[in-house]
Amino acid sequence: MQMNLPKLATTAEGTVAGVRRLPWPWPTKHATSMYSAQLDNGRIDVDCDQHGRITAQLTSESDEVLLTVTSCPLVLSEPSAIALFVFWNTAKLEIIVNDELVGSNKSPIPNEYHVEMNRTGEHYDFSAENESAIKARHDRLAGHGGTPLKGGRQRSNKDAVFDALRDEIVQIDGLIQLIGNGGFQHAIGLSGITRKMIATGVPLPLVQLSAAFIGAPLTIYTHAARRRVLPSELPTPSTHLVFGARPTPELLYENPVDLDIWLETPAGQVGGEYFTHRQLIKKIGDTLGAHFDLDVHPSVPALRGLRSGTASGNVDFLIQYVCQAAELARHLGLEILTRSSDEPK
Repeated sequence: MQMNLPKLATTAEGTVAGVRRLPWPWPTKHATSMYSAQLDNGRIDVDCDQHGRITAQLTSESDEVLLTVTSCPLVLSEPSAIALFVFWNTAKLEIIVNDELVGSNKSPIPNEYHVEMNRTGEHYDFSAENESAIKARHDRLAGHGGTPLKGGRQRSNKDAVFDALRDEIVQIDGLIQLIGNGGFQHAIGLSGITRKMIATGVPLPLVQLSAAFIGAPLTIYTHAARRRVLPSELPTPSTHLVFGARPTPELLYENPVDLDIWLETPAGQVGGEYFTHRQLIKKIGDTLGAHFDLDVHPSVPALRGLRSGTASGNVDFLIQYVCQAAELARHLGLEILTRSSDEPK
């Protein structure tokens, strides 16, 4: 899922936009939260119901309902994703799916809207960059072998590195299980492990270091290069946050990309500052996972301000982001260990 927070994060005017996979089967058996955004003086909530409709509701700080709009029924015959836009001001609240106005308190809407997956368009070809990333890791590991050993230290060999990788995977498994059971505070520890696994390390983060020892690729899956843009009549959000990767190919995420290439792609922006996934994982880990820091990076409260519906209820997007990044690290780590065990002794 990718999400944009409103440019004007107030109940007076705003835009929330995102690419959202609809629950399947559709319609849902019960009303389900799709996401919620905390505004400066209220909140915007978006839900879907058992009739295949989407409802957006704007409320004040005192929980007074300011505006509510329900869309026409959405009809789909296969698992699908939509570009979902919600726009509001003091008098108007509208829901746009793809390019179709499906909910409004001011304008007419269709009786129903048929969702069709658009699988056309070329995927950006990362293959040359993927090969370069494998070579870059190999060269960095080889180059590190010629660097002076720090005083009082000893250099770890491949077996020690793989043992460390196994230990971190066990920790990820345990922490994600605790988070799944409602122990959201364990995202703090998970953020530090994820930073060490894929974002920072000398000469490489642990997953990349392990892969370099055996020349293994680090393939994950992202979306096509072309992305749907916001309709021109909507204000452009000033805060944009997106994960945009999966460990295995699935709906919307079928484009193979090397982990290190993906880490340098934009995760979004907060105000006028843009940041990559590597930078964001490091910032979250530095702020939460390593020590308490009074100087919080603006991406952290921005992520905390957005909540999204899951099977267990509304979950802080910060927690979702950390868990998704940890799942990438875990999946790649297990692949490396499998490849390593298959190597000739």
